[in-house]
Amino acid sequence: MHQKIYLFFKKSSYTFLSRKKMLKKVQKSGDLFFGDLEAAHRQHEEAKGKLVSIVEKMNIPYSIMDDIRGESFDKENELIVTLGGDGTFIHASHFSKLTPILGINSAPGSSIGHYCSLTIDKAVEDIAGRLEFIISGREKPSPIQRMVVYKNNAPTDFPFINDALFANINPADTSRYTLELDGAAQKQKSSGIWVSTSSGSTAAFSSAGGKPFVDLSPEGKYQYGFVVRELYDAGKKSIVYGILTSDNKFGIISRMFHSKVFLDGRRNYIPVNYGDKIQFRFYPYPLMKY
Repeated sequence: MHQKIYLFFKKSSYTFLSRKKMLKKVQKSGDLFFGDLEAAHRQHEEAKGKLVSIVEKMNIPYSIMDDIRGESFDKENELIVTLGGDGTFIHASHFSKLTPILGINSAPGSSIGHYCSLTIDKAVEDIAGRLEFIISGREKPSPIQRMVVYKNNAPTDFPFINDALFANINPADTSRYTLELDGAAQKQKSSGIWVSTSSGSTAAFSSAGGKPFVDLSPEGKYQYGFVVRELYDAGKKSIVYGILTSDNKFGIISRMFHSKVFLDGRRNYIPVNYGDKIQFRFYPYPLMKY
């Protein structure tokens, strides 16, 4: 049974513009997207009010999180509820160790909600009933495998659920590195390397030329994949793609003075210096998702 709920809402683009004091400037510019921003903001505010009203009537302690960064959630008997889309859910997932997450899509008509199992346009009774079912413990969460970056053989302890991108910090510059795979080493120049979990393999990994894959290999071991972006020719036996398990030895040695591993987007990253070795391993705590 969950004894407390944490509500985490996405911040609309309208809100960001307002906080940066750019709202009037954009409004006066005649930008065709401004009307969409206003409409999306109103829709999101209505969604927030609806969800808070539902939770208040459930007689369970709750907190509204303005931002989840810097928090650590390690209690299984609590619940994080995100309201937004996949970006909001994924951001919250980085800070949850054991606390399960329920994602609610606040704009199902325009927002991607792959990880969201509820939509705010459902009837109040349906949303309240699902929440009560979860809080009472009658519904159990499902695990989603996550990964973590190791830098020079030390874990960074910041899990990612979708994918990681190793690249030069300047997107217009070449990424230089040595790629190691099962005893083979190859110097490469490219636009970077995507490393993906199975749940993230239909996103950037697939767009870069990889193929979506399932959680487990035929031998029953968790899988992850990598794909090199826009490789500058390294020869006929270039190592550009692979679906791997923990049995494989995969690593990247940076040959750049300024590079990063970006985790599930641009917001979170690990700085990488010349000569640093990056590896990827499965995080010991899968994300528990409703």
